[in-house]
Amino acid sequence: DDRAANACCGAVEWTVKHRVRYISTERKVYSREHGFAGTLDGLALIDSCDDPLCCPNAFKDRLSIVDWKTSNYLYTTYILQASGAYRHAFMEEHPDQKVEDVWILRLDKETGDFDPWHIEGDLAAQQDWEGFLHALNLVRSLKTIDARIGTVRDARRAAHKVATEAAKEERLALQCDGYKRYKGVRAPKCNGGKPCQSCLKKYLDNHPPV
Repeated sequence: DDRAANACCGAVEWTVKHRVRYISTERKVYSREHGFAGTLDGLALIDSCDDPLCCPNAFKDRLSIVDWKTSNYLYTTYILQASGAYRHAFMEEHPDQKVEDVWILRLDKETGDFDPWHIEGDLAAQQDWEGFLHALNLVRSLKTIDARIGTVRDARRAAHKVATEAAKEERLALQCDGYKRYKGVRAPKCNGGKPCQSCLKKYLDNHPPV
């Protein structure tokens, strides 16, 4: 597939230009402080390339998070995830190590283009972390509210079910569903042995007391 080949060639070219040296891949990270976890696609030492649009500042051996994405767009949530959550969780686990850069490497599903996004600097890291934390707190607040709504909804459904069953029992006590078929010859056994009033009356009408 030409598109897949283009994406692979772009990825290899980026790796060579930035002298990427992977330390680990598929690495689990967890924040005890905030209670979230994730998986880093890659943790690596990376050098700058000679393209100022990609690497405006020259650097060597920067500890970096690498996150691969296959999509048609660069979504804000990618940045919140990798630059916000993953970076913070890793540095919480390893306070002696600073992740200086995050690379989001997008492979376009339609064109096969390779589209690298470089995120560097303390200001960007702080903004991305604050954005993720806002999103995390919002998600948790929504879950709490949804649970509260669910509790009320379940209570209402349970009450409605009880009322419906009570109304059904009351209706069947007056006249069961088999009343029209019942001839009144034998003693009625509807409602599980608790004959409805209509069947009982029909039986008594056919069997008047002597």
